[in-house]
Amino acid sequence: GRPLSPKTLDLIPPDALAFVALRCDFATAWDTAWTSFASLGGPEMAVQGQGMVAAVERELGFSLRGDILAALGHEFAIYAEMPRDLRVPKIVASIEVRDREKASALIGALLTQIPANFRTIEHRDHTIHMAAPRGWQNFPGSPCYTLTADRLLVSPTRSGIEEALDRLDHVAQQSPGIAAASASFRA
Repeated sequence: GRPLSPKTLDLIPPDALAFVALRCDFATAWDTAWTSFASLGGPEMAVQGQGMVAAVERELGFSLRGDILAALGHEFAIYAEMPRDLRVPKIVASIEVRDREKASALIGALLTQIPANFRTIEHRDHTIHMAAPRGWQNFPGSPCYTLTADRLLVSPTRSGIEEALDRLDHVAQQSPGIAAASASFRA
């Protein structure tokens, strides 16, 4: 398959404790999982499982495969980084987005199902959406997300999102790398 894009890899800090980055056609993986489920559990179990998914989709008002997976790209990364103060590790997940408008609408619909109050803050040219779960006065961190032009970033901490955005913005401001500058480079 194709390699990961430099942008996905540039998101991961050099001093990350751990990271996973992968390229996957999530719609094909969904179909393969259902085929495997049917072959392992039998047709009755597959019908029952598909019925449960259909019930969730009716509740949400959209299709997991047809809407969510269609809005997403093929690249995913997650990393953990230990801050200098050795408090809570910064964990950030990133998933490529193909259709930003559709992804934004789906996220908005999902958020109506979460028992939390959301507020937005600006960080440079980005809007970060932070959650305050209802009834959790002493909740550690501030679960949050942001949607850039081509990816969704999610983190249990605001500082994790901000540092990821800073890293992506810094890379974007740099001159093109050798791969972009060389006419002989073949992807």
